[in-house]
Amino acid sequence: MTALTGWENFYVIMGSSAGALIGLQFVVMTLIADMPAMRNQEQAGAAFATPTIVHFGVVLLLSALLSIPWSGITAAAILCGVVGVSGFVYQIIVIRRMRTQEIYAPVLRGLVVPCLSALRRIRRAGRLIAYYSLEHQ
Repeated sequence: MTALTGWENFYVIMGSSAGALIGLQFVVMTLIADMPAMRNQEQAGAAFATPTIVHFGVVLLLSALLSIPWSGITAAAILCGVVGVSGFVYQIIVIRRMRTQEIYAPVLRGLVVPCLSALRRIRRAGRLIAYYSLEHQ
């Protein structure tokens, strides 16, 4: 069992986070089920509700990636960079959805902050790779 001792935190984080996310999804579905349907509600759901679930999933993914007992930091940093690039591309898609829906007027902060956080993930991944590649030369 010594090969799995490094994975202890991974399973704790994955199990508790998955349980919390599933519980949160059930709470949201229960609250939404009793609301009357509005015109163009599907567009607003795609613009606001779906990104929220995706952001929770990304947090879960990043915590899982960073809890894996990697032999070096490079693979983890590259995967975090890929998550950042994917998040930036997804946020551009979400911004387009926000601008086409008509139920809610998006605020500038809601458009800019997720893009900046994705760009920050990309920058951190690059800095990790650069730092550790210089350190181990």
